[in-house]
Amino acid sequence: MNECIFGEQKTTDKVEPMFNVGDWIVSKTSNLVYCVDSILFPQSKCYCLSYNGGTVLVNFSDEQNYRLWTIQDAKDGDVLATKDAVFIFKYMDKTGLSLCKSYCEVIGNSKLGFGFDFSINDVYPATKEQRGTLFAKMKEVGYEWDVDTKELKKIDENSFESDRVVKAMRKAGYEWSEETHQLKKIVQKSAWCPSKKQMESLKDMLKYNIGVFDYQKFMEVNSLYEDLKKILDYETDRQR
Repeated sequence: MNECIFGEQKTTDKVEPMFNVGDWIVSKTSNLVYCVDSILFPQSKCYCLSYNGGTVLVNFSDEQNYRLWTIQDAKDGDVLATKDAVFIFKYMDKTGLSLCKSYCEVIGNSKLGFGFDFSINDVYPATKEQRGTLFAKMKEVGYEWDVDTKELKKIDENSFESDRVVKAMRKAGYEWSEETHQLKKIVQKSAWCPSKKQMESLKDMLKYNIGVFDYQKFMEVNSLYEDLKKILDYETDRQR
């Protein structure tokens, strides 16, 4: 574009963004994938990129360090999406068709499916919300994704790590011991605390040999016996 200022001709370059809102782009240096959320133009001349729940600002002058994401960037186990679905990428179709295979997928509001073929023309990296939807659908039918082995694994229904099982155990008054690998009764801590005087009195009482058939003496120490029982319960709970 040419402008004439005070009789002199001045050439100015029109700055236009290389990418558009909604584009998925890849950093040429880190290979991280970003989504172009917005473009601050013409005031700031920069992109607002989202990545893993965070936000990054990139100037137009640095856009040469990025390129558009394509299906060729997808790796085994990546979570991808289309307009109506989210799935875990497995591999590209090798018959020449523009398709890619999934390990599992959720299409619309349907239940978890397995091994669907998706057209590569409208595929892009899944957002955090879309990944959450897929993993929630997996859990509903008892599956979880193993990122190391690239496999769907059946969740152990008897696992004590399950939130549902843990809540049920606590409601019944039990908890799982990692030390003994057994269920143990949850002990409610006593709010009663014996006084020092009571402790000393009961210790002295134990020094006496009270006969089993001495009813009078038994009645005399009966109230102290009840206190002793509370103390023993308290001490037992405190030491656990």
